[in-house]
Amino acid sequence: MVKARIFLSVYGTGDSAIRDAPFEVDSDETVLGLLERLDALGMLPKRFGEEKDYLDLLVFVNHKNVAVRPGFDKKSLAEGDKVIILQAAAGG
Repeated sequence: MVKARIFLSVYGTGDSAIRDAPFEVDSDETVLGLLERLDALGMLPKRFGEEKDYLDLLVFVNHKNVAVRPGFDKKSLAEGDKVIILQAAAGG
């Protein structure tokens, strides 16, 4: 399997935020696949609601919010992509 290196930032994990860390993915890995893998590793921000499709997180790929776009779960990651995952927040 061909690998690609992305740059990963994950915020909302307490003191252990990840900032622009090189992270290896399969060349055909999707955003959803990455989220599932990070979830299994305990590397996602604290989640509210535990949505099965991760819609309770904000996910940006190359500064574009992909979590609000149809088909985000099928978007493949590519060499050099910058992925940012944030804890969703609401206030009032």
